[in-house]
Amino acid sequence: MSKNKKALETLKLHISKAKGQGHNANVVLPLETALSIQLLLQIQHSALLSADALVETLKANYEQEESLVRIDEDLIRINEILLKSVLK
Repeated sequence: MSKNKKALETLKLHISKAKGQGHNANVVLPLETALSIQLLLQIQHSALLSADALVETLKANYEQEESLVRIDEDLIRINEILLKSVLK
């Protein structure tokens, strides 16, 4: 199991054991696990920012061509790329 997947599994385990009130739970994680999760969140955030910028660029370009179908096709490709990057 990769380090990232192990970190996420550890987080799930700690949250399920925490049994917090409502949607809140206090979780204490080993430093290495917490840093791995933080890195994953930073990667995901960067990917989303890049995707947003790309979508805005695509919209600007396609507004000139008036081609909404191509925007949908490209958005599907962007979502596939994001999903693959998160699952690595």
